[in-house]
Amino acid sequence: MLDFNKAIEVAQDIYWVGKYLENDSFQCHPYLILNGESCVLIDPGSMLEYDELIAKVETLTSMKNVKYIIAHHQDPDICAAIPLLEKIINRDDLQVVTHKRTAALIKHYGINSEYLYISDNSVLQLSNGKILKFLTTPYAHAPGAFVTYDSMTKTLFSSDIFGGLNESWNFYADENYFEAVKLFHENYMPSREILNYSLNKIQALDIELILPQHGSIIQKKYISDLIDKLKKLDCGMYISSQYKIELLKLQDSLELEKNRYKENLEHLKTIINMQDNMIIVNANGKIVESNQAFLNFFRKNSLEQFLDEERCLCDKFISVDDNRYISSTHCINEWQEYVMKNPEIEHRVIMKNFSNDMITFKVQVRKLLTKEMQKHYVTTFIDITKDVRELDILQILSEIDDFHYIIYDKLQQKYKASKSFSAMLDIPMNGDMKNIEIRDYFQKTDCLKILKSVHKDSDKFEITLKNKHKNISFMIQSYKSYIENSLKHVFILIDISAIRQIELESKQRDTLMFQQSKMAQMGEMISMIAHQWRQPINAISASSIKLSLSNTLDKLTSDGIEEHAVFVQKQCQKMSNVIDSFMSYSSNRSEEKNFHLRDVIKTINDFVSVQYSAHNINIVIENDSSLDDVVYGREDMLEQVLLNLFSNSKDAFEKSDLEIEKCICVKYTTPKEIVVEDNAGGVDDSIIDKLFTPYLTTKDKGKGTGLGLYMGRRIMNEHFDGNLTYKKVDNKSYFIIQVGKMNE
Repeated sequence: MLDFNKAIEVAQDIYWVGKYLENDSFQCHPYLILNGESCVLIDPGSMLEYDELIAKVETLTSMKNVKYIIAHHQDPDICAAIPLLEKIINRDDLQVVTHKRTAALIKHYGINSEYLYISDNSVLQLSNGKILKFLTTPYAHAPGAFVTYDSMTKTLFSSDIFGGLNESWNFYADENYFEAVKLFHENYMPSREILNYSLNKIQALDIELILPQHGSIIQKKYISDLIDKLKKLDCGMYISSQYKIELLKLQDSLELEKNRYKENLEHLKTIINMQDNMIIVNANGKIVESNQAFLNFFRKNSLEQFLDEERCLCDKFISVDDNRYISSTHCINEWQEYVMKNPEIEHRVIMKNFSNDMITFKVQVRKLLTKEMQKHYVTTFIDITKDVRELDILQILSEIDDFHYIIYDKLQQKYKASKSFSAMLDIPMNGDMKNIEIRDYFQKTDCLKILKSVHKDSDKFEITLKNKHKNISFMIQSYKSYIENSLKHVFILIDISAIRQIELESKQRDTLMFQQSKMAQMGEMISMIAHQWRQPINAISASSIKLSLSNTLDKLTSDGIEEHAVFVQKQCQKMSNVIDSFMSYSSNRSEEKNFHLRDVIKTINDFVSVQYSAHNINIVIENDSSLDDVVYGREDMLEQVLLNLFSNSKDAFEKSDLEIEKCICVKYTTPKEIVVEDNAGGVDDSIIDKLFTPYLTTKDKGKGTGLGLYMGRRIMNEHFDGNLTYKKVDNKSYFIIQVGKMNE
């Protein structure tokens, strides 16, 4: 015997926490899923169950452990108690799980918690391993209704579906439960179709137990039979019989109109699918149907208006002295028969539209037999004005010296070439283009580009053409077009030799500027070498004096000679290392390769550290252990950029009168970015915008070329796909080197 005064476990960690209402056929059932501090309360109910619900939950866990409240629909028997429960639970992270349509209504209860909106097949993952899956069941019985499925225990929280009305209520359903379900669903579900939509979704689940919000809990042995019976149930019985009759009549009327529409639509498709553009259907010389494109062309509201105002369509044809064009003197049946009997000809007609524009059409005619076996002609007018004008324009452009074209047909046979192209290759204009092998004038790689382009609708690429005198650079734009009734491949060639020559000269100037900038830095490096050599030379000199004095005092020993020799070798090795570093930098290492950023920074630091230390400038390398990114390019170019930034910082310190601890800091905190920072006061605000322009220098006359920063940005842009930028913050300078091209 079940004790309804206590919470009842119906599945693993799932409890009934409702209240048994005596002599009430409308029992309401809230459920609790235990989940530590994130428990789930399902359909908590109204004020009728409020006190007992809290008491039962508290026997299982604290109300403060409830994190989710699921509201399957908006009715008060589910939601009325939620505002009071919010105050008891008192959690900032409490969420009401529901559908957006339901949330729009239940907010009027005064609910303050955050909403977690469900959608069809969305899930809620619980920490105890349970996964709650939500299935929308629209209009069963509310627009935003849904059900919840626990895949671990195979339990379905079905809300109003499977609910029952039964005064002799049983906690668990028996074999007679359908009668209670029938009574509820006939009055609360709007239609069989709507209910079956939801039942089909539910039937696809593997269910052991159904927990409805009303009625009795349903065990697996009754589920299948119950679903089958519900699918056959007539719902919406609260509607009056007269209203139902009217609805059925309306449904039949709509179905009849739907069938008529389908027939008309199929008829329309028969016409439209045959051809595009303007279409007319005529019989016995009279147009009986047309599409909207035809009416739009002549700006007519209907075919009847056209027939009232025009004697014959043929009157609209403009005569052309060309056998491909249909004459206005033929009647409609005559030229239609002619078109069908001569399919090898591209039949054309020219007509003026309502704006008096001359439009060229390709004409196609088909016969169509109606149900009454009457012969109809379906004529399609395809606008080819663009193609005709395109060929005319190409003919005109072919007179321009630097504009060339060549056209191939679909079989890759040469169809036509411009006069300028023929003249450039010394091909007679009256010669047979099909006998000229164009590929002989191109390199093999360029021929492959041309072949690949014919498989694309459009393409753009560069090639080099070889004639008898010189190589000529061309930019080719290729596209497909219907010309003269067949698909053609058009290649337009633009001579860009002059542009390439300018680019070459510009590249040579850049190389010269690069060398000027580098030579200026090498001069400064030589002074660094002299400074770094001074210490070992002085040390060798002092050691030699000491050795000579020992000899004079007759205190020279073999150990002393050996010690002096080792010392001199070490100092010479230092000097040799300095020279090696200088030779490595000054050599023209033009090859591109993979190199480490840390090696570049170390090389520059080794160059400048001794001299900068002599000027009381401290160099700090931050995050040195992470400088392990590999960059692809010319190592000497990046070295030049860094060396110039170090040199600029040193010069800024020399000009500054700030009483500070001088420091140059190299930071490498994010991938592909190096920041060189100094505290020398920053660049004057008046020249920041012009900082990277050529020949701008803030150094004293004769001490700077004004190319360092300009070339630095050019190097980063063009050789490393990156950038060199500057910002000033609190009288500190920040030069940011961004490297785009990493290792290959």
